[in-house]
Amino acid sequence: MSVLQEAYPYYLNNKAVYANEDLEVTDKYTGEIATRCALADAKAIDEGIAGAVRATDAMARMPSYKKERYWSTVSVDSGSDLMSWQWLFASKRESRLPTLKEKSLA
Repeated sequence: MSVLQEAYPYYLNNKAVYANEDLEVTDKYTGEIATRCALADAKAIDEGIAGAVRATDAMARMPSYKKERYWSTVSVDSGSDLMSWQWLFASKRESRLPTLKEKSLA
């Protein structure tokens, strides 16, 4: 009995997107495909970055205790610069935003 769904979406601007099932997730013990996940394309990544930029002012105005509550419930891929939204919002300097955009185009 598997506890995993057959497929999972990616989330874009707070919405689940079942665009495809391109990313195969393997069971580390058996090597078999355990589930599949939607994989964002360049356009979706650009839309996510634009959404993060739009949210910058609201996040800057949000009290620290609310940010902590929010970030403690969000799961992000710590190995990916594009998904490190916590790092993006922690910065008050907008000069870091073009760096993220450039990385998405690489």
